[in-house]
Amino acid sequence: QENEGKTALQRLGHLLFKMDELDKAEKMFHKLLNMNSNNDWEQSLYAHLQLGYIYNSRSNLPEALVHYKQSAEIASAHRPLTDGLLFKSYSNIGVILHKQGYLDEAIRHFRLAIDVEEHAVKPNELAIATRFDNIGCTYQQQGNFAEAIKNYNRVVKIHRSHAEPRHPSLLDTYKNMATIYYSWKHYADAFNLYE
Repeated sequence: QENEGKTALQRLGHLLFKMDELDKAEKMFHKLLNMNSNNDWEQSLYAHLQLGYIYNSRSNLPEALVHYKQSAEIASAHRPLTDGLLFKSYSNIGVILHKQGYLDEAIRHFRLAIDVEEHAVKPNELAIATRFDNIGCTYQQQGNFAEAIKNYNRVVKIHRSHAEPRHPSLLDTYKNMATIYYSWKHYADAFNLYE
């Protein structure tokens, strides 16, 4: 969503999306796909990613998944130029699969996203931390608390390396860890995290 697009039509579609004119934005991005007679992979990649955002915001998860998968396929074919977009595509696929209850597949896509970002020229470690948090939440939902804690600890370690051990985004991570420790009857560890 942060990428407003290179062409006037891409920027217009992005603006319509930001204005919550989802029907108009959807038509604009489908038009971009249909106009793509030159096989402009960048335009197709951008349009599919934006359509994924639109369908996700409407809770049309199957259609969002189709477009995120198409964006991932295009991005994967044009690496390393598209690593940032491939990271977003895999991350979004993981989020959709998690919402649909396909938890193992969600974890797999979050790991694919992490792998892409870890091999980037300038890895965004805080984005990687977010994916580890997604994995931790998914394991926690599956009842695999040991794996959840392992991933939550990675989130905390990354934030500490960025001098952000009390960053607001860590509140849910600490709360989730405390919930697990409490269920294990490790009350002191749970209490320390709640503080």
